[in-house]
Amino acid sequence: MSPAASPGPAFSSPNAKALAQRLNRWGDAVEDARPAFERMIPRLREGEGQIFNSQGSAIGHPWPKAAEPDRKVNPQLLVATGALRRSLEGKTSESVQHATSTELQFSTLVPYAGFHQHGTSRMPARPMIGMTDEIARSMRAAVQEASEAALR
Repeated sequence: MSPAASPGPAFSSPNAKALAQRLNRWGDAVEDARPAFERMIPRLREGEGQIFNSQGSAIGHPWPKAAEPDRKVNPQLLVATGALRRSLEGKTSESVQHATSTELQFSTLVPYAGFHQHGTSRMPARPMIGMTDEIARSMRAAVQEASEAALR
């Protein structure tokens, strides 16, 4: 996927707006935020692993149990094939992980991701895109380091 391609559906997390506001404030002080954003991508990948391993508890949204667990091929929630998890934890053709001087894109092109993130009329939401407190602290540190370096 080329960096100019559409990142696909946008997802929200409980703390996304506050994080976006903080990043915008820091971005005003830093002409090129790309170095900080590039440091954040591995941290976000790590956070996605924590979210999947905790089945949402790491971001304060434990995933509801499967309605029909006997029908599941894999007992883990949201891991029938592993494509969704791989797209968020690593770099696959369905990963959207791109940094510019003013923007960080971190998402997935897996078509069913939005159904899991937000739920449907027949399926509860199981948010898998979010940020643990630990990853948020780590990302703030990355931005602070980049800001300090840029202001020297």
